[in-house]
Amino acid sequence: MLGGNKIAHAALHWGLGMLLLSMGPLAFGQPGSANVIAALQREFSPTTLSGELQRMELQWFANAAMPFQGMKVFVVSETLGKHRYESDVIAKAVFELTGIQVVHEVTGEDDLAKKCERFHRKELHHRPRR
Repeated sequence: MLGGNKIAHAALHWGLGMLLLSMGPLAFGQPGSANVIAALQREFSPTTLSGELQRMELQWFANAAMPFQGMKVFVVSETLGKHRYESDVIAKAVFELTGIQVVHEVTGEDDLAKKCERFHRKELHHRPRR
């Protein structure tokens, strides 16, 4: 994982957090609907939470994301099995729960480091001056 590169690691976690804050109407219900939550409870089983606590947690994310519905969030991660799962399963679940579209690119470590560096440099040069 990039030799402990804290920026890349923080970007991944920020992206995953943002993943839990958006999307739009779904084939089987609106974001955060009872049908969506029930489907996600089946997907994310077994869990250490009781069914009711899991439902409450999913509903909390759906409610917190309401102001962000329709947003698109871009995430880039190193090619690892858990990141493939995040890209293939978690990104879809975030959309279904929140209405936030997550574009999650999984790429090699070298490409990830270059993308993070380019982003960091762009942010440094495009910050408004006070």
